[in-house]
Amino acid sequence: MLFKRFLWTYIWVTVFIVFAGGVSLYKDWRAYELEQATQLVEHAGLTATQLDSALLDASRMVDVAKSKFASRKSGDQITDKEAHEILRRTVSEFKFSTAKQHFGILFFVDDSGTIRAQNLEFPAEHYDVSDRLYFAGNTCE
Repeated sequence: MLFKRFLWTYIWVTVFIVFAGGVSLYKDWRAYELEQATQLVEHAGLTATQLDSALLDASRMVDVAKSKFASRKSGDQITDKEAHEILRRTVSEFKFSTAKQHFGILFFVDDSGTIRAQNLEFPAEHYDVSDRLYFAGNTCE
């Protein structure tokens, strides 16, 4: 009889400890999830701000480059070297990350969709971007 009581007490204490441990783990997990979700929201906000700033800078840079291309003598065909110099000078007027760039920031694309110049290196690799969504319908007039 004493053994039976001891066994039932042991079982109930063990069940209680396992249940309490499970509840504790669940609460800790929920707190961890909440903390992670809060950090993700904060990081998303920072990223959105940085992206907005980068897009605004890119828009300004494109406007500056367009005005430099427009200020050339009309009727003259632009050479790849001239386009490269305009793009290089335009980008040098803006501050950017010093991270290694594999491609230029600005590209000069001809009417057929071939990259003719970029700000980073000269001569530029002549990639065909005519199939890209950003090229379709965005040719200069």
